[in-house]
This record gives sequence, C-alpha cells and structure tokens, in this order.
Amino acid sequence: MKTFLNMFLAFFYYRFRDLGSLFWNLVFPLMFMFIFGLAFGPGSASTASETPTGEKTWTHVGVYFGEGFSEDFKDRFADLAENYGLKLFETHSEEELGEGVTRGSSGVRYGMAFNGDPKSMRLTAYLNATSQNNNGMYQSTINSLAQDLRTKEANFREILNVEVIEANFNEKPVTTVGYILAGVLSISITFSGLSALIISLGYFRKRKIIRRFLATPLKGSTFLYADILNNFIFSLISLIILFLVSVWVFRIEFTINLPYLALTFVSSMFFMMALGGFFLVVLRSPKAAMNVSNLFSNILVFFSGVYFPLEVLPEWLRSLAFFFPMTYVARSMRFSLGQDFIPLSEFYTSNLVFLAIGVITIPLFGYFIFKREQE
Repeated sequence: MKTFLNMFLAFFYYRFRDLGSLFWNLVFPLMFMFIFGLAFGPGSASTASETPTGEKTWTHVGVYFGEGFSEDFKDRFADLAENYGLKLFETHSEEELGEGVTRGSSGVRYGMAFNGDPKSMRLTAYLNATSQNNNGMYQSTINSLAQDLRTKEANFREILNVEVIEANFNEKPVTTVGYILAGVLSISITFSGLSALIISLGYFRKRKIIRRFLATPLKGSTFLYADILNNFIFSLISLIILFLVSVWVFRIEFTINLPYLALTFVSSMFFMMALGGFFLVVLRSPKAAMNVSNLFSNILVFFSGVYFPLEVLPEWLRSLAFFFPMTYVARSMRFSLGQDFIPLSEFYTSNLVFLAIGVITIPLFGYFIFKREQE
C-alpha cells in the first residue's frame, strides 16, 4: 500500500508539472468557458432554434385526440403538421402523452392534446421544462399550427383555449449559457481521459522509465492502477475548478443529481482513457497518439452537440453524431446537471457500456505496453 501511495504521489506531482497536460485539461476548457460565457452573458435566457439546412428535418411530437375527432380529421392534421416538419406519435391517453414528453419517448420533444370536437376544441400543449433552450420555438410552432387550423378547417369555429403545461422537473432555470458550459465540462473530461495513458504510459515508455520499473520486483499492475487513480483525481480537480468558475463568474445555477454526475464522470473517464490507450497501442509513438487524439476530439467536438443542440445539425450529420462517443458524454453531463433531458434507458445504457469498455480494455492495453518493454 505504501508503494502504491508513493507511486500515485509521484504521478500526481509529475502531472501538475506537465504544461501540455494542464493546457488541454484545464486552460483549453477555461478558454471556451469564458468565450461562450461572455458571448451569451450570465443567466441569459434560452432562445435556441433550429437553423435552416436545406434538408427536410423532423421534430418528433406526441399527439392525443379525444373521442370526438375522426380519422379524417387526424389525417388532415397530420398533413398540416408535416408542413411544419413535425412527425406525429399518437398516444392512447392524455396521461400517456404527458409521460412521453417527460421521458422523451421515441425522441418526442413536446406534445399536443385535442379535446372536445372539431367544431369546438381545446388544444393543450405539453412542454418539458428541461428543454427551455427550445421551448420558445416549440410554443411558437404550436401557435402557428393553431392559427392554420382556424383558417383551413371549414367546419372549425374557434379554439377555445391554447393551454401550455410545463412539467417542471428542475429546481433551477435552464439557460443557453448553462447549456453550453455544461458541454465545456464534458470537454474537460474528454481531453483529460484521452491524454491520460498517452502521457503516462507513452512518455514514460519513451523515457525508459517503465523498463526500469519492470526491472524491480514491483508488479506492473501497481504502476497502472496508481496511474489510473492519479488521472481520476487530476481530472476531478480540473472539473471542480471549471464548475466553480461557471457558478461564481457566470452565475449559473445547476440542478445537480450527484449519483448521475458521478456515474457520468467515472464511465466517461474510463472510456476516454481506453480510447487514448488504443491510440497509443496502435500508433506506438506517444507524440503520434497525442496528435491523433487531439485531432479526433477537436473535430468531433463540433459535431457531437457539445456547444449546441443536435437539432441545429443537418439530418444526415445528426444521425452520424450518435456514433460519436462525445455525444453521449455531453448529453449525460447536461442531464446530470439538469440542463437537458434524455431517457433514463439511454443514460444508463451509454454509461454502463462506456464503463465496461474501459474496465476491460485498459488493463489489456497496459499489458501490451508492458510486454513490449520486456521484449
């Protein structure tokens, strides 16, 4: 235990002396935090909207029709909704509609419930308070859709009431700057995890430190696990600093779910360390592995919904984004901080898969690297 602790402290001291590591893990995310924080202003309200892409994009919307509405009316409404880029998912009850909006079932963003009959109806809109970045746009779409219904339905007199119901699942308001800065925190985890094994195993191998270590009676697992713990502590410190800056400087109010945040941090770190270890094993050179990991992360950060919602991306790129690991890190981080909503099934699946990959592959990559030194 004493040997393990001494090795951990040596790694920890070395990590803080490494200027490159400090830049990518702390200074780089801080730069983006101040750029976006100052640009959008502390506590600015969310007014995010989809940008035109020239392609047909679909927003998934839940809809409930009361007993007074015919199939013909439903078809006409579906045709009208299609003009707004809405893909409808009909539910069997208004309660099911509300739950679907809450859980984001089938990717549903918001819901509309029609009660009464076509000649005298009430339209109720269901919005999710955790999606404040887009709710202004959604409510505007609903109002426009209601006006079109007034105009196009020959036997339609008036919508008696357009009621908006927000399911308030957050204690704190969701803001644009809060949404973005939560993404910046996920960048810190990504860069810290990717560079972790490259810095330690890669550069220590290049400097013959691992070879000298293996000449001692100590086990390679002691070296590896001390390094893993060091990477977690170093990343956690960086994350806390970034979090405190976002709260104190930009007055962001996060609704933190600590168990979710802890799982997101641990699983994301394990996966990103495994990915960095993969680059190191394949490329062998720590410099080449670091260059590839930096290129990989800096390119994908703009296509993974880190700084803005995926809805602003073209449809083909939006689908591709779900193959990028940073997409799930950013979505899980925002969910843990109350800045967005994702289905719990997606949250647990992505994080448990990340955790399993990291736990299984990191010891294997360490074994391959140590074996090379013994040859």
